[in-house]
This record gives sequence, C-alpha cells and structure tokens, in this order.
Amino acid sequence: MKKSVLTICLLLTLVTGTANVQQVYGTIPLESGIVDPTEPYNPYPKMPPQAPSLWQEGHEIYFQSSHPDYSIDIVQSGIVVYSVDVDATTTSVVLPSWLSGEYELQLYLDGTNYYYYGFIYL
Repeated sequence: MKKSVLTICLLLTLVTGTANVQQVYGTIPLESGIVDPTEPYNPYPKMPPQAPSLWQEGHEIYFQSSHPDYSIDIVQSGIVVYSVDVDATTTSVVLPSWLSGEYELQLYLDGTNYYYYGFIYL
C-alpha cells in the first residue's frame, strides 16, 4: 500500500514538474516593411521579393524552401538582442537558449530596401 501511494506521488511530481515546459512550434507569419523610405534604391522594386517560409520548433528556425542570404535580428522592445547572418545554404538557425519571451524576428535582404518581420515566442 505504501509503495502504491509513493509511486502515485512520484508520478504526480514528475507530471507536475514537466507541465511548465512549453514547446513552441509552427509557421512564422511574415510581413514586409521598408528599411528606410527616404533612401533611394535604383531600381526601386514596386513589390518586395517573395517572403521566405519559416517554421519554428523551440529555439530553432527552419527555412522551408531555398532562400537568399539574410541578416537576422532578434528584437525586444526596439533593441536588437541577437543578430546572425544566414547564407543561402543554411536550412536552419538555432537561437541561443538564454533568449526567453516574445521577440520580433527581422530578416534583411542585402541590396533591397525591404525587410521581413514576424513575431516568435521562445
């Protein structure tokens, strides 16, 4: 009887202890923005290039299709807290584990006046 009660208590402790772990995954919806509307770009494209398809699984961001080189900024409250350059051969980026909370993900494409942004939760 005591063993049964202890086993149940142990199982409840394990289940309760892991209930706070949140695994975030899913598609990251992106919107486009203009980096600097006053800066002339020749030729100035009328539309931004097609946005990349991104998938988040925890602290890892996956590119779901081929993509050009990007600079990625992770922004919180208007401050860049992490930045990384991603070349065209990269299929995923692992963000540092010390990042926790909601962030804006910004992707900059060299040679254009456009960037993409979306929100992620780590």
